[in-house]
Amino acid sequence: MITAWTTVISWQQGKALLHCKTSLDCAGCHSAGAGCNGKIFCVSGGIRGQQLQIAAAQPLEPGIPVKIGFSEARLLYFALLVYLAPLAGFIVGGGLFQWLCFSEYFIGAGAVTGGIAGFFVARIIAAKLAERPGWKAVILQVGLPSAATGTT
Repeated sequence: MITAWTTVISWQQGKALLHCKTSLDCAGCHSAGAGCNGKIFCVSGGIRGQQLQIAAAQPLEPGIPVKIGFSEARLLYFALLVYLAPLAGFIVGGGLFQWLCFSEYFIGAGAVTGGIAGFFVARIIAAKLAERPGWKAVILQVGLPSAATGTT
């Protein structure tokens, strides 16, 4: 399970909006060869971090730390989908245009068009898979509010 600590931004109608940002401590863990792989959740947001929306049955107050997790097998499946669908579209589009046209310009255009179509097919499939309950990140642990721990 890939885990990361996030902070609650808001909670409304059973959905929590969480903020995930890699901390300076992550560099120490990764250089030592250990770590929680939480950077996978947080890296796409850059310096500002990433916002995630996750189902949360219990009400959460803003500022509470929350540990979330995602299955490695699901992540691997999404990675394969994102990389292989455009590649397959690229190959099929190039091959189809090579069969239909003999000009290299059209073959190249067909390959690029197939790659773009494969990207959109991957997005549609990923969106449908993300709607399934077992394919979403889940809340594993809820931390204490910062006021209770005495930190700011």
